Amino acid sequence: MAKVYAILYIFLEAIRNIKSNFITTVLTVITIGLSLAVFTFFVVVLINIKGVIKTWGEKIQIVVYIKDRVPYGKIDQMAGEIKNIAGVERVDYVSKKKALDILREDLKGYKDILDSIDSNPLPASFEIRVKPEYRDRNGIDKIIAKLRGIGGIDDIQYGQKWVERFSAILRFIELFTIVIGVFLAAATLFIISNTIRLTVYARREEIEVARLVGASELYIKVPFFIEGVVQGFVGALLASGILFFEQYLLYKNIPSTFASVVESPFSFAATLAGLTFAGVLLGISGSMISLGRFLRV
Repeated sequence: MAKVYAILYIFLEAIRNIKSNFITTVLTVITIGLSLAVFTFFVVVLINIKGVIKTWGEKIQIVVYIKDRVPYGKIDQMAGEIKNIAGVERVDYVSKKKALDILREDLKGYKDILDSIDSNPLPASFEIRVKPEYRDRNGIDKIIAKLRGIGGIDDIQYGQKWVERFSAILRFIELFTIVIGVFLAAATLFIISNTIRLTVYARREEIEVARLVGASELYIKVPFFIEGVVQGFVGALLASGILFFEQYLLYKNIPSTFASVVESPFSFAATLAGLTFAGVLLGISGSMISLGRFLRV
């Protein structure tokens, strides 16, 4: 029974502390809310940018031009060999006639240019789509090396400069995401822990008295941990509100072309659950860091 009273007393003490330090509590909640909102918004934008860049990667394809007078049976054999190459996702055969039809479609309004041509000068080809994990310079080079060993191929084109630029952009985005993500997470924890530390410092006399009368460190820390949980939870709710309000304003004011960049890849429930967990974790971590520093003095 004594334990129940002790637990009840600790909870009541935490509530009393929140009320008596209401302004500091509000500032801590706002700090947690803003920090989480900024960090989450940054993550959402980066995830979407990375997704957009990966869709650009779908445009990376290899075109294999077939030598003239290659029999149709040989073409089927070539297609089978290409499909068996590691990294090849799909192979589409484009006949000489289809290639000419595509050119005619592209030259709408200038059909007279082709009227003077007696025979079809375009070669048949294979359009090869590459798997996502091979859409970089090394992956493409491996596929090209295998293709060069197949007979009946006249030429291979794959947009080398585009592949190199795509690979460089993707590497930069990945590195930038990691560096900025770590920096923002550290900055967020630093801001929150120092904000909570101000709360602890403002009540240093109360803590010193508790220590003098023989209170254990756990007895002193638990009310602060409870405050951290409450502050983190309310801060997470505030962050959720800020994020959805930001999305509403952006959807309303930016061109539809860029709307996908700020579209959340997570559902409302997942976002709220993730922010709540992060907010509570930050609140407890901030309390632990601040109390650890103070109680060691």
